[in-house]
Amino acid sequence: MSELPPHGLVVAIIGPDGSGKSSLSAELADSLGGERLYFGSGDGSSSWLRWPLKTTRRLVEWIKPPTTTAAEPATTSAGSPPARPPIQRAARALWALTLAREKAAKLNRAQRLRARGRVVVCDRYPQNQVAGINDGPLLAHWQSARSSIPRALARWERRPYDRATDEPPDLVLRLVVSQDVAEQRRPDHDPADLRRRRSIVASLHFDHPTCPVVDIDADRPYEDVLAAALHAVEHRRADAAGLSRTLLVELTGVPGCGKSTRAAALRIRLHAAGVTASEPMARIGPDHRLRVPVKVMAASAEMVRHPGDARRVLLAIIGTRQPTTSQTAKRALNLLAKQHLLRRARRRAGVHLIDEGTIHEVCAVRYRAGHDLDRPVLERALVAPDVVVAIPVDLTIAARRLEQRASRHSRVQDGDHDIGAELSRWRDLVDDEVSRWQDANPSLAVVDDDDLDVLLLSPPAPTRSATGNFGTIDDSRVSTG
Repeated sequence: MSELPPHGLVVAIIGPDGSGKSSLSAELADSLGGERLYFGSGDGSSSWLRWPLKTTRRLVEWIKPPTTTAAEPATTSAGSPPARPPIQRAARALWALTLAREKAAKLNRAQRLRARGRVVVCDRYPQNQVAGINDGPLLAHWQSARSSIPRALARWERRPYDRATDEPPDLVLRLVVSQDVAEQRRPDHDPADLRRRRSIVASLHFDHPTCPVVDIDADRPYEDVLAAALHAVEHRRADAAGLSRTLLVELTGVPGCGKSTRAAALRIRLHAAGVTASEPMARIGPDHRLRVPVKVMAASAEMVRHPGDARRVLLAIIGTRQPTTSQTAKRALNLLAKQHLLRRARRRAGVHLIDEGTIHEVCAVRYRAGHDLDRPVLERALVAPDVVVAIPVDLTIAARRLEQRASRHSRVQDGDHDIGAELSRWRDLVDDEVSRWQDANPSLAVVDDDDLDVLLLSPPAPTRSATGNFGTIDDSRVSTG
């Protein structure tokens, strides 16, 4: 029997200048076998869009070195940013917008890696509590501008910062450093600025119930700080692998195999066993009276919150050359709406049973496609399940069930095609799609329907590997009600 995939973790390290964020994040990621993402605007990694701006800024500073090492205040006493010449304001706006786009892309990457069971260590993390400093939005003052264009740019820039608040990391490590130590480590910084940044970091709060904050005394020797950070991460990983586990379980099979019935029955069994379970796609199912407006709202939310991924979905579907424009629109609406619902489910602990999810919709896109699907583009934008369950059925029984349905929402019922042949074709598509997703996501668990109840309802004890990381855990990863 297959095992559940490992639980990923996003760890954010925050702290004032001189606290050792960069050194700790690099070594922590290396120790955990994870990936480090730099969310700051300094000398860390940056996107190709912001690289020319960084190069230009360094060139200007080399030609005309700053006369003081003190950082300029984020706002004046009146609450607005310091006055700058027009060209500097334009440059700062371009910098802020490219930085916001970069942060959004890194947030997407962090969530994708987390979904694949990876540990992601973030050097800094976006926040929307204090603007203009400490990884906060830089154009917040434009929200009250007279012109609609600056207000729109400020709203666009703020999106990744708001998203980082709505989708917080699994653990925040706050490095606490004294003023004396900070000044010793940063002798070229203005003491008043260091004091202000220490105060801001101390005031940041993360109120999400699944985001604990651990304060670490960064005045101590580095070895002690690293040990404390590793201990906090392992403790949080144990919690995440236990009661706070989020599991996306997609039931796959030909239309009429009983995916919806199986999902509903399993949800009832899980509830009876004290396990939190839901069916995220029930709101847009064929029997839901408001499914169309719900789909439209969900797809719109996906395009607003994840415009890059939404664009990739649209381009990939358009590239398949669906038979009609309406089919193209329908495929895009369904896939975008379901991605939004899956992202929402991913943020809630429990077992989420999906009867027509990502794999089903990709099969629907390929079913009548006139051109091959651009898989690398599409897979990069989609939310992958943690577990895939194959629901077997005799094709004759599936065809009889489809004939008895009041609705004809299945794609195999389009036109006057032979139902048996269409079901056989769909089954081949599902088998191929599951195999492709498993190749692309090694942590994806593919199980038979007979094994699903055992997998979810028979919890063995957690195990620890030789490296000190938690190994695969079955039902102990599932949230209890």
